[in-house]
Amino acid sequence: SFEKFVQQSELGVFNPETHEGNWRQLTARLSNSTGQLMLIIGIHPQLLPDVQLEKLKEDVKNYFFNEEGKSCNVTSLYLQYIVKKQSGKELPPLQHLAGETHINETLLGMKFRISPEAFFQVNTTAAEVLYSSVRELVEPTQDTTLVDICCGTGSIGLTLSKYCGQVLGLELSTEAVSDAKTNAVNNNVTNCEFFAGRAEDIISSILNRATKKDVIAVVDPPRAGLRESTFSAVYIIAILVTMKLDGRDRNALVQLRRIENLTKLVFLSCDPKAAMKNFVSLALPSSKTYRGAPWVPIRAVAVDMFPHTAHCELVVYFERLHSETQEALSTDSTVLSTVHSQKQTLSEDAIVISTV
Repeated sequence: SFEKFVQQSELGVFNPETHEGNWRQLTARLSNSTGQLMLIIGIHPQLLPDVQLEKLKEDVKNYFFNEEGKSCNVTSLYLQYIVKKQSGKELPPLQHLAGETHINETLLGMKFRISPEAFFQVNTTAAEVLYSSVRELVEPTQDTTLVDICCGTGSIGLTLSKYCGQVLGLELSTEAVSDAKTNAVNNNVTNCEFFAGRAEDIISSILNRATKKDVIAVVDPPRAGLRESTFSAVYIIAILVTMKLDGRDRNALVQLRRIENLTKLVFLSCDPKAAMKNFVSLALPSSKTYRGAPWVPIRAVAVDMFPHTAHCELVVYFERLHSETQEALSTDSTVLSTVHSQKQTLSEDAIVISTV
């Protein structure tokens, strides 16, 4: 239906090579539980005058709400200007053209409000399996503070909230955080708080709000994984709340590696290859830079979030390597090194004897 509208339009399709044309993309978000359909139409405005842009908005709105496109049953319609981002400038905000401003979805018995730019799992049924797997891995209790990194609309934290004493969510998108707060209220959840900002910038202050003995981290980053600067900050959340951080030291990894108290961390990845660098960083051996125990993967669960494709969601559960285990490994390494040295000496003696 939208393809037909574009073909009949006076405007051309955007060409990524010549950067000419206007129509760029169409994003559809469909709620499985309510049947609500949100469309986000992306265009490049080029040098179109305001009068022509206003006419375009009216034409799109009329097509989906009064004309042939009405059969699509669109409940929420947005327009987005997609242009090359300039340094120091924000991208133009989405423009609400008609219908409702959000769609709603039900997940594990909870209702979620979803904004056009907020992340939410596209496969709701499989997401229920995914989040249930997270709960089984971390085994939260009422003595647990769950820190949800890249929390989006709060789906992980809220669905696990009844199993935890406290939930603290962090998300870069202010729109998604607003949804998360609304979702907490709508579901009568009172032990969750959500904050907007970069993890590496706000994690220290968020930790000061933790009220429970054990702190567990759940990390659900974008497809490319976490930036290493952000990833260093993630290490902070796996400590006990009694740890005192020096705010001047931005290298959270170094600080955490010196702490003996251990808890848990769960990493969700829709592209394990892209997140491999993060996994390696977690498990780096002790060194002069990274003093203290590394993280080690304990279990991994694959969830088929994308049927009929080669992709899957991978849930990896990490724990800190206990000091006694490290000592045992260190002892084993020393023994192996000694044996190897003795073998080498015997081999050299044998060569001498053979020569004689």
